[in-house]
Amino acid sequence: MLKCRFKIIGLFVILLLFISLSGCATIPSREEMIKQIDMFQLPASTTEFPNMALIFVVRPSSAGALVRFNIFVDADPERDKVESTLEAGYTRGDQHIYFYVEPGIHTIYSKAENAAKIEMRVEAGKIYFIKQNVEMGFIMARNTLELIDDVEGKYWVKETDLGTIKRKTFEGIHGRSETKPDETNPDDRSPDEKKAQ
Repeated sequence: MLKCRFKIIGLFVILLLFISLSGCATIPSREEMIKQIDMFQLPASTTEFPNMALIFVVRPSSAGALVRFNIFVDADPERDKVESTLEAGYTRGDQHIYFYVEPGIHTIYSKAENAAKIEMRVEAGKIYFIKQNVEMGFIMARNTLELIDDVEGKYWVKETDLGTIKRKTFEGIHGRSETKPDETNPDDRSPDEKKAQ
């Protein structure tokens, strides 16, 4: 009798998970997107922080709507012991968030059942859009990230609600430059290191 109840509960949970992951966003044509964003103003702009880049993360799908996708800046939530100060916020189904970062190369992470990441170079005064794509996972929703253009980005910001923003600016979190952390600029070496060459 007890085994039968567990089977029924298990089937019910699987059914609910399947139903919550089955929603998806319909993508209109590019021409339709352009028409719909013609008079639309983004909820944030680069004028507030002109020396920083503005990043929108959009999740235009109701699939796995109850599952939070936490967004981190330059901190891998699976590898690093992530401080909450490096979390920009999170989205649920049909939501977006935004935040400002300093110029340079940044890695944006999105944590669901997995940790997806995208590395991008950003410039001060520019706006960037990242889309969270929802995939079916083993226990809960998984995700991938992709950089999208201004037209699609503005359209999805218009069509989604604001998610939970935990940190709006990442001042002092400098994007890395082209030189990788393990590479040394020859001009930065000491005189002894230059002689040894």
